Amino acid sequence: MPNVILPGKSYQRPGHIWDHTVVAQNASPLAVIPLFSVGIGGTGYGVTGKTFFDTNVQTGNRQNPGEAFVLCQMGFKFNPNMKLSDIFLILNQYYFLLEIQTRGAVFAEGHLGLYPSGSGISGVTTNNAESVWDIGVPNILAARIWGTADGFQFSDQQYFGVNVKTETAVPTMLGANGLDLWCYLDGLKTTLVHG
Repeated sequence: MPNVILPGKSYQRPGHIWDHTVVAQNASPLAVIPLFSVGIGGTGYGVTGKTFFDTNVQTGNRQNPGEAFVLCQMGFKFNPNMKLSDIFLILNQYYFLLEIQTRGAVFAEGHLGLYPSGSGISGVTTNNAESVWDIGVPNILAARIWGTADGFQFSDQQYFGVNVKTETAVPTMLGANGLDLWCYLDGLKTTLVHG
């Protein structure tokens, strides 16, 4: 689509980058869980043949060709079908490193619980002993927000990745659904539009 207002200039829009990893029941996650390391169609950690549902990066550790991204917000989400004790195991043992530009260049770091996604399901029920757990609440303002002034821009040629790490013995996921973890990067996508 040509940019009819400013021909040959970049077009900016809200954008998201996401990735997904799973670990089966009675299995243990790795000491380092790499996110965004595999693009659509690849086999990532716990997900064989990633689809657009699992990730929206075409190439591992790179923004899609022709796009730049201004990172304004980052968050983690556990699938609400996870067992609460498994969520606690991850929250109490793992932290993350967000690397941008080159491997090892840390832009942000911290405990997963400090970076809720601001999305998901919230609520409690006694119906059939069901319950739903996640970090944070489903409110986009209840997330770690840097804003565009404090965000960081990276292009399709620059490395980016998130490693979820532990320095202790890896836990065993005991719930029927194991580990089901999502990472979301939220911001502004800039696409060069010719026209």
